[in-house]
Amino acid sequence: MIKAVIFDLDGIIIDTEVISYQLFKDIAGQYGHEFILDNYIQNYSGRTAVANINRIIKEFDL
Repeated sequence: MIKAVIFDLDGIIIDTEVISYQLFKDIAGQYGHEFILDNYIQNYSGRTAVANINRIIKEFDL
């Protein structure tokens, strides 16, 4: 019987921001673009995956 469920919606238990940044850096790099950490922090961190994918497509004209 499940007595409790923990939702980690803000990265407290698992820090996925590092993984997300590397993913977007790799995607941009495959198309010859540089994706810097400051850009990720300013424009991608804390946003939904859908919003981030749409943004990277638009930003780098992919």
